[in-house]
Amino acid sequence: MKLFMNQSGWKRMTAMTGVLLVMLMAGSTHALGEALFIDSGQALGNKYSQDVALGDLNGNGHLDAFVANNAPNKVWLNLGDGTFKDSTREFGNANSRAVALGDLDGDGSLDAFIANNGKNKVWLNNGRGSFEDSLQTLGNFDSRNVALGDLDGDGALDAFVANYGQGNKVWLNFGGYGDFIDSDQSLGNSNSRDVALGDVDGDGDLDAFIANWGQANKIWLNDGDGNFTDSGYSLSSAYSQAVALGDVDDDGVLDAFVGNGYYGKPNKVWLNNGHGGFTDSMLSLGNSQTTDIALGDVDGDGDFDAFVANYYYGGSNRVWLNNGYGTFMDSGLALGSTSGRSYGVALGDLDGDSDLDAFVVNYSGQANKVYLNTSGRPGTQPPIPPDPSCNGDSDEDGMDDCWEIEHFGGLSHDGSEDTDNDGYTDKEEYGIPSDPNDPNDPDSQPDCMKGDVTGDDEITPQDAVEAFHLSLEASWTDDELCRADFNEDGEVTAQDAIEIFWESY
Repeated sequence: MKLFMNQSGWKRMTAMTGVLLVMLMAGSTHALGEALFIDSGQALGNKYSQDVALGDLNGNGHLDAFVANNAPNKVWLNLGDGTFKDSTREFGNANSRAVALGDLDGDGSLDAFIANNGKNKVWLNNGRGSFEDSLQTLGNFDSRNVALGDLDGDGALDAFVANYGQGNKVWLNFGGYGDFIDSDQSLGNSNSRDVALGDVDGDGDLDAFIANWGQANKIWLNDGDGNFTDSGYSLSSAYSQAVALGDVDDDGVLDAFVGNGYYGKPNKVWLNNGHGGFTDSMLSLGNSQTTDIALGDVDGDGDFDAFVANYYYGGSNRVWLNNGYGTFMDSGLALGSTSGRSYGVALGDLDGDSDLDAFVVNYSGQANKVYLNTSGRPGTQPPIPPDPSCNGDSDEDGMDDCWEIEHFGGLSHDGSEDTDNDGYTDKEEYGIPSDPNDPNDPDSQPDCMKGDVTGDDEITPQDAVEAFHLSLEASWTDDELCRADFNEDGEVTAQDAIEIFWESY
């Protein structure tokens, strides 16, 4: 990389060489080994857990946990500070492998689709965290995972189920009332372990990325009506057990982080060309028998990092930090025992401080764990396939149900709070643009070009230099904050200088 700068600018840059350039190359707000997560000290059950999904199950605005067990499944209710209590409710007694949450019957509450080693089940939520068996028996396979999304464009959540040793299945939600019918497709016969849904070819519908055990991973493309065809791509053959989709290199398309479950087989990142074609990034990330992956911005720098759940073989759970361009570095964190048996992980703000925490489920009779994020910086997650059934304003509070569910996890939020502390209530902000580059917006903030710290109407490395100097100040003018606070977290830090520097190229 070449750096062009005038003499004055170079002198200023040399003054910060020891700090900014090191950070620019690292691309992360956290040094390797710095703590991001701490053990909350909770030990939540020991039912040989295999998967977990987070969502507001009882309508109080907090993320609860539905845990799929090799025993009766459990719901753990969040008290709001990341402390969970047993709901004392148990659902089913099958060998459950995975769970996905979504509003399946259109009543505004999150229901559960359970993938079992046997007949898959749908459990309907009464809105208070109590679930009733829908009495459906969907297939009789060795199902390993399930993902929900509107696959046929009718506005209801359907289910794509990954099966082991049998064809994968698509179950369509008939009428949007939680009644599922078999689409009569049998997709592959590849010992599938996981599935992730997302629009990988840019045609507006949800496709499927399948992680297979001992066989090549596959991409199945959706025609928009819920009919899937093999893309023809065969991506490695490394005993894959997990996959998560997200735009890891900031090019606007969904990439794949694949976890491999055979000892000595590293995890891989596959980069999408935007048309559903994936290429190996050539990264090799760990080799500890990975069982699950959750993508999310755990360090608050605006890109998707990876929390990796590992099983045995010296496999403490690991956190891999993204530099924003799809290159991941080991954070140095080792969460859980080296002889741990983690099977699943889900990320979400569990303690109400806006950053992403982790709920990890363990097998072999070990307790499930909650790890709280100490970064203190707001995090984001890859978009969840939309739940079209939430459209409308069922609680008549002036805010669209989908918007409330996306931002607050349920409909209990009345909008009177000021979540981001900007002087406007959430209800006042709903539907109002707040773009500092738009002179017509009503946010009372100065209009500016974000990143143009020098005010010359372009973003150059010199702007990164000026932003770094501003980060050393105790306070800033409104105009300085508007221009230099590139990640819009309310302050000017060295991380803003890093992001402005990369933006200049």
